Amino acid sequence: MGVKSFFDPRIRALSGQQDFAYNLLELVALWCKDAPAWHADAPTWQGTPSELFAQFAICQNLLPLLKDWTVPKVAKSLATLARIAGTGIEFVGDNERRFRFVRNAILKTENPMQAAA
Repeated sequence: MGVKSFFDPRIRALSGQQDFAYNLLELVALWCKDAPAWHADAPTWQGTPSELFAQFAICQNLLPLLKDWTVPKVAKSLATLARIAGTGIEFVGDNERRFRFVRNAILKTENPMQAAA
């Protein structure tokens, strides 16, 4: 006899919102909507946490939201998000901290209730 684990997808998605990395996912989703780095023929973007932070600073509407963020916090949150399947953020670096951002996947995970459905 054994016990089979079950995780309700809705509750699991909601619990993910408690993680600090979820705040970064929301910020990245805003960046995906408004940043000049995203044009019609660029479905992905790659960069380091420092490069991402610089990209955030280009967007005027994100500047007030950056006051609580530093490059080390961004790096730690990106690593967390890269370990979660379906966020649209993937770790691609061998010797450096480099991440790939897939715009369509990020915009789908912006609303975790939608992703869990």
